[in-house]
Amino acid sequence: MKIFYRTFLISLTLISFNSHSQITIGETPEPKKDTLIKLKNNVKPKRQIDGSSEVFLGTDWSKSFRKLITNGSLYGAPLDKRANETFYNTWSYSIGFRNYISKHFVFEGGLSLMKNGESYSYKDADSTYNYHSTYQYIAMPVKGYYYLGDEIRFLAGIGVIPEMFYQYRHDEHWIN
Repeated sequence: MKIFYRTFLISLTLISFNSHSQITIGETPEPKKDTLIKLKNNVKPKRQIDGSSEVFLGTDWSKSFRKLITNGSLYGAPLDKRANETFYNTWSYSIGFRNYISKHFVFEGGLSLMKNGESYSYKDADSTYNYHSTYQYIAMPVKGYYYLGDEIRFLAGIGVIPEMFYQYRHDEHWIN
């Protein structure tokens, strides 16, 4: 039953992103003379995007990890099993908007749920032990881009992503 619901949800999502409609009432107005002159000269009119905005949804796959070393100070605790931790694959999600400020500048902002984590696994002849730790953050990315081109765009940008710690989850499993 879970497979049916997942398939239905994915199908509904894909269909809703790909279907658009518009109601037209009355006759379409005739194009202005400037447009007719450009079309006669086989010149494509440039796309005007100054002041326009976009809303987007995003997802990222994280495979993050850090390097642990023993603290050499007087009160440094040994790493024990944490020395053998490995990365843990997680998904992060975001929603945001882009505003085309001028001909070459774009502002982007949004809200994200970012995740990362680590895992540990131990197997012996008669027992197994493993755990997964996940860290979640609420983030508000703010970015600025400079871009060139109409058909093919080249982007260069800078931004900051302030985050606030949201949740820690630690799942342990063992068999004796």
